[in-house]
Amino acid sequence: MEDGSALTISGSGTLSATGGTNGAGVGAGRQSDAGTITILGGAVTANGGFNGAGIGGGSGELTGFSGDVITTDGGDGGMITIQGGTVAANGGIEGAGIGGGSMGTGGITTIEGGSVTASGIGGAGVGGGFCDIYVADINVIPAGTGNGGTITITGGVIAASSSSSGSAIAQGAGIGGGFTGDGGIITISGGTVTANNACTGSIGVGAGIGG
Repeated sequence: MEDGSALTISGSGTLSATGGTNGAGVGAGRQSDAGTITILGGAVTANGGFNGAGIGGGSGELTGFSGDVITTDGGDGGMITIQGGTVAANGGIEGAGIGGGSMGTGGITTIEGGSVTASGIGGAGVGGGFCDIYVADINVIPAGTGNGGTITITGGVIAASSSSSGSAIAQGAGIGGGFTGDGGIITISGGTVTANNACTGSIGVGAGIGG
């Protein structure tokens, strides 16, 4: 479900969703931003495909490169609200657990309750996706990509982490930006929050909370 669409998950049932290549577990597909996702209850497990977030954006795509101007499209996390339930969100390689896919920003993420475990690979646990692009063997980073977006936590029990694997040989923040991304705007006023990165000899290591 992409930008302009809305999904609400509620009740006491169980949902397990796995994205295909470039797709989120719950959210958008390739070159697409996620829409509005609300989780009120239930047991939700969401696993992103390669380049996709667990919950949020699919893979972003490089759409233009001219001189110093680089453009991308898609991958943003949309608007994600979690008020209850038990949520396990695992990003695919280069995706955030909750938020952006590869090259995507975190969007707007609000966690008000529930038990939430979010893990990214190169992307943040909660926040932006991984971004590190080579064009004609030149390393380029499009402005704004991988940004953590706006993250607000007022309640719940949250464990967020980022690790490295495969092509994502660097890590994002536990909460905040993916690799090379800024932390965004992060507000934590309640709940129990654990945020870290699981360093495994990677080239770059993100913060527990931040960029």
